[in-house]
Amino acid sequence: LEVHMDKHSMDILCFQESRRHKSDYYLTSSGFLVFWSGHSKENQREFAGVGMIIAPSLRSRIIGFSQINSRLCSIKIKVRGGKFGIICAYAPPNPHPHDERQSFFKELAECYEALSCNIGKIIIEDLNSRIYHRLPNEHVYFGPHLFENPRNDMPTSLNRHLLAELCCRCNLQVGNTFFDKPDEQKVTYFEVGCKVMDPISPQRHAQLDIVLGTRHMMECCHDIASIREESFK
Repeated sequence: LEVHMDKHSMDILCFQESRRHKSDYYLTSSGFLVFWSGHSKENQREFAGVGMIIAPSLRSRIIGFSQINSRLCSIKIKVRGGKFGIICAYAPPNPHPHDERQSFFKELAECYEALSCNIGKIIIEDLNSRIYHRLPNEHVYFGPHLFENPRNDMPTSLNRHLLAELCCRCNLQVGNTFFDKPDEQKVTYFEVGCKVMDPISPQRHAQLDIVLGTRHMMECCHDIASIREESFK
């Protein structure tokens, strides 16, 4: 991961599904700060886990980080003019009970609202939310450049509806959907049995990893894209 960050001049890398038990942090021999957030229950297997890796060049600007639980963590960074915040999140997939998923999105909204940063804040996450297509009046937070799926049947229990509610409550936009990209730069997930560079199809690929922010924050973003060639395990 450090080599990957150096190659692309990345200061912060967010990760999900670390499956690391409990919460901890450490410095690597190269000076990278690694911290992850897990659950606090003893003798229980971890299936989620989130965290971040901070490059040495940015470490001195860290004001603090919060390891909330196995699906949420956040960081505050000192920037010109004040503080900037990043939340890393990992939502329970659709097969999980609706109450559990609804509780997560509510907690994410509360986490976002409680993170005090005068410059701005964004959420970088795997929300397990296939958007499929825009419904009426969703153009405010879902842009015109979705990775669309022709599915017409969208039960109200799907994560994509909880995502829409989150965007409405916190005045957020799904940044990925406002950049005109080819499908191969939109998808961030492929089904089991599908190879990384297989032809893109709505049945086997999805856009699950997204960036959320206010309209002002999204206007500050120069680019958001998936790079399949850089896939690694």
